[in-house]
Amino acid sequence: MVTITDMGTQDVEERGRSYGGLSPNERRAQRRRRLLDAALELFGTVGYGGTSIEQICTVSKVTTRHFYEEYQSREQLLKAIFAEVVFHVSNNVLEALAKCPDDFVEKIRAGVGAFVKTLLEDPRMGRIYCVEVVGVSQEMELHRRSFQHLFAQVVQQQADSIRRSPQIQYLEGLNFTYATLALVGGSNELITEKLIGDCPLTVEDIIDEISWLYIAVGSILLGFDRSVIDDPKYLPRSRQI
Repeated sequence: MVTITDMGTQDVEERGRSYGGLSPNERRAQRRRRLLDAALELFGTVGYGGTSIEQICTVSKVTTRHFYEEYQSREQLLKAIFAEVVFHVSNNVLEALAKCPDDFVEKIRAGVGAFVKTLLEDPRMGRIYCVEVVGVSQEMELHRRSFQHLFAQVVQQQADSIRRSPQIQYLEGLNFTYATLALVGGSNELITEKLIGDCPLTVEDIIDEISWLYIAVGSILLGFDRSVIDDPKYLPRSRQI
């Protein structure tokens, strides 16, 4: 049996569905999108520490009440936009690797190039990924590091794929976890230097530098001849005299 209360609820839902031609869920999704866009802009320029919920609401044109319907805190919004940046970066890296020929050096340059360009061609993404999520809280640090390990696993998988090629006679089952984690962390540091330091390197220079590190470490771990490292065409332009 439908009660008066039920009828009232149904009436509200019906009016909600017809308002502006959007359902309540669609309007909520739009608010969430505006909040994420505002977070990218403000956290990626002003910085997380310098951004208030009031500023986020003003930029997104979302009321404070609706903000708290979507996110319990400013940190939760940071966590959400960070995850979105990570998804964008990882998607670009995986697409670049999939299109690349099965070649050691080409794989490295494709993956590194996609990673660096995504974070530096839109510096807001780079700042959120490398700077703003650091030191926020223990929970955020665990969240950040989980994605560091995720990218290290991608590198490990690529190394495993290359190592299984017929051209390489090398021991199976080697664990590159800590080496790849160090490479991913070092890549972040160089990108951070470009974002907030006095770094004269161009985006292409940074791709060269990081790629050379991956080539140097990877060639040793995968058993390549040292000539791969010493080949002048792989030497970063910033080191050439």
